[in-house]
Amino acid sequence: MSSVPSSPRKRYRAVILVMLACSILCALGIWQLKRLAWKQDIIAMIEERQAQAPVDFADLPTPHSEQEWTRVRLRGVFVTGKHFMISPRTMDGKVGMHLLDVLQLPDGTTVAVNRGFVAMRTPEQTETFAPPPEGTVVVEGVVRVPVRGSFTPENNPVRAEWYWADIATMLRGEQKPITDIYVQQTATASTAGYPIPLLVNPELPNNHAQYAAFWFGMAGLCLLVFVLARKKGYA
Repeated sequence: MSSVPSSPRKRYRAVILVMLACSILCALGIWQLKRLAWKQDIIAMIEERQAQAPVDFADLPTPHSEQEWTRVRLRGVFVTGKHFMISPRTMDGKVGMHLLDVLQLPDGTTVAVNRGFVAMRTPEQTETFAPPPEGTVVVEGVVRVPVRGSFTPENNPVRAEWYWADIATMLRGEQKPITDIYVQQTATASTAGYPIPLLVNPELPNNHAQYAAFWFGMAGLCLLVFVLARKKGYA
């Protein structure tokens, strides 16, 4: 079957469409390469901060939110009877919650501490978990910045329903609250039972190189199809 030569106007339109498509696909590939560099910088920063010795919280540079994943040490007293359960969370295939307690430092500053994971016994009841230790304690952990995900529901403080760590609301009314970060506790006197301390090193997905290769490959495929079509007189 012989090909039907396309008109100059159609060939011109085809060239424009192919150039536009290849430009968009290459732009997506370049964007993924930039994301790759950004992700590698984050991973390197986390590894560097995790390799350092814990610093006293009083010596932590401000703003605290720029010190995420820095290892810190705090000395204070847990506020009795004030904790927050953030759900749903998972660990080792179990569904549960993260337990946040409030630590008061000697100068009156209050900091939220994520003590770890507590599994659900039933949809309405959590497993039994140990209360925070009484008296002055030393807490070691890492600085975390609270972030609400795109699909995370709104918190309902009235019903004590927490889906993300809205520290500003949680510590509202507390004396000298630190609201831009919380501390993820990494070690306790006893790790038996709940809460279970969370892993320190996050497993950050880093597939940007594959994504970049995909978009550049699509651009090359688009160009190849166009060249073959031109040879057969379809474009």
